[in-house]
Amino acid sequence: MTKPLKLSFIAQSLDNKNDDLIFYNGEKVSNGSEQVRKVFDSIALIMDGNKPFFQDTKLKLYLKFKEQIVIQIIPLDRDIAHRLSPIIIHGYLPADESANINEWSFAIKKEVEDIIINKAERKIEPEILEQVQKQLVQLYQDNQKKSLIQKEGLLFISSTCGFSLILIIIQCINLPEYLNLLNLNLDKINLLSLNLKETLKETLRLILVKQTLTIIVVLVINNLLIFLLKTSILKNIVWRLKMMKNKSYEK
Repeated sequence: MTKPLKLSFIAQSLDNKNDDLIFYNGEKVSNGSEQVRKVFDSIALIMDGNKPFFQDTKLKLYLKFKEQIVIQIIPLDRDIAHRLSPIIIHGYLPADESANINEWSFAIKKEVEDIIINKAERKIEPEILEQVQKQLVQLYQDNQKKSLIQKEGLLFISSTCGFSLILIIIQCINLPEYLNLLNLNLDKINLLSLNLKETLKETLRLILVKQTLTIIVVLVINNLLIFLLKTSILKNIVWRLKMMKNKSYEK
């Protein structure tokens, strides 16, 4: 079974006098610890000005740096001033791409339920827990898909640029030889005017440039086809099969 993430929980004090309740890795911790300070900094960085991946009146889910997640849950309990008292949860997506996402999200749901209901003694609607698990699965799948597209895009760009640079260098090396050959041939033809010679030279330059650009375009198209056929499509099939396996596990 996939191990659950080491989650950090921050629950506001309902009397607005005592310290907030803070849990890390299932245990209550002191407000002044270095670990708590780092968690607060991470949460502020993730939530400040960033659009949630998912949100409704009781739940928000954030993703930052492709790995850090923040879950905000609104419990039924209110503070002494009758204001909403959200609970903030910080954690990480699984680093192992072969991790079973359904087992991971289920473990997260159970830990959220245990900390909030049993240890923090707050009340939440049961459907929120189901929504947490569902949205975590969706977030993980979307994040994996975006990462795959970015990796393939970088591979495509790097390979195309590399081939194009080699071709340009080759053409630049060959250009002086072409021009010298043209000069030798033109010098033997006394009947040609100076303007005609210059026109022929410029025509040769344009032909070489056109030839280089044509080869580059062909390489780009070729690499694009390889990119689509050998990476995107095949990896997408693997990704979809993995998602189907996870869905069958859910059933």
